[in-house]
Amino acid sequence: GTISLVLPLSALDVIRASIQARNLQAARERPNDLWKALMRRAAATAPVRVDAVLHRQKMSLAALQNLHIGQVLEIPRQAVEEIRLTIPQPAGRTAVLATGHLGGYQDNKVVRLAAPPDPRVVAHIARALRAGAVAAGSRAEPVEMEPEAAETDAEDYPATQPDERSQPAAS
Repeated sequence: GTISLVLPLSALDVIRASIQARNLQAARERPNDLWKALMRRAAATAPVRVDAVLHRQKMSLAALQNLHIGQVLEIPRQAVEEIRLTIPQPAGRTAVLATGHLGGYQDNKVVRLAAPPDPRVVAHIARALRAGAVAAGSRAEPVEMEPEAAETDAEDYPATQPDERSQPAAS
């Protein structure tokens, strides 16, 4: 048996127009793929401030006012074993990236990680990179950590504190 398919010429025009529309849409999306890849690469290589916090200390305003050159501020001995790497967040908050120990390498002071980076912070960074690649043409806004990553219990992550404790202690 033979099957013959007979279509009016106008039906072929509709099919052709549909194929051309798909090709146009694909062509429009291709530059965005390139833009997304370039944006993701730029975001991944952008500098981010990371603070290594040796110790935090509360002082009265009078004590701060009386600070002078040569004055000695005591730091607990165990502080070198409890360095916290933090990332500043909006509203004066900090997020603890990792913890480590103070050490030395090639005449430099270094921090050796004692534990892997906080998975919540790592997940947040991955989401921020994806969001930056998706937001085509939008103005860059600071991305705030999700509450459970930026505001943790003090006993779990002691460096994650609001406002007055987010600044490194005077050294």
